[in-house]
Amino acid sequence: KAVTVTWPTEKYTTTYYAKEQGVAFTVDGICDEDKDDSWRIHLWYDNGDYYDINYYVPIDGTDSYSFKVKDAKEYTVTANLIVNNMDRANNNYYVVDNEYTFTIESKMLAISGWQYNNAGGTGVITDGAEVTYNSKYYTVTATLSGVEVGDVVNLSYDEGSAVSKGDYTTKIATWSNTNY
Repeated sequence: KAVTVTWPTEKYTTTYYAKEQGVAFTVDGICDEDKDDSWRIHLWYDNGDYYDINYYVPIDGTDSYSFKVKDAKEYTVTANLIVNNMDRANNNYYVVDNEYTFTIESKMLAISGWQYNNAGGTGVITDGAEVTYNSKYYTVTATLSGVEVGDVVNLSYDEGSAVSKGDYTTKIATWSNTNY
């Protein structure tokens, strides 16, 4: 018997915020007698690392389900089997209309300030501020705003340290978290 998985008609796009989010879908064609927690819809998606992730949604009789993930990237989800709790396919069904693509976009961060650090002390750099030469290396780093609680974003800099008198520019070269 054919089982139809219906995804949203519009492509779903949202922004990362460190919580699971995703898309709702409906399932039609499963006999009422099979709508219990012993049967599941088998979904898989490409996580970007050349292998598939298994994701199971229990068939509980509601006909409305959701697929949720956390990280920022584009996901293509495929529903391909009805399986039992031991991953055995229910050969009485086959799935049609089974693929959907949606995106969780990276969150934009803001630089809320700059600070300096050297053997002579630390401090905040405000617009137009100058630091005074003291024969020690000054390292300038950014303070980020908008990082979600529990996430870590490490920054690396081009030209982030200097010891001699002069005008310098610090540039953020890379950051460690692809959700931003």
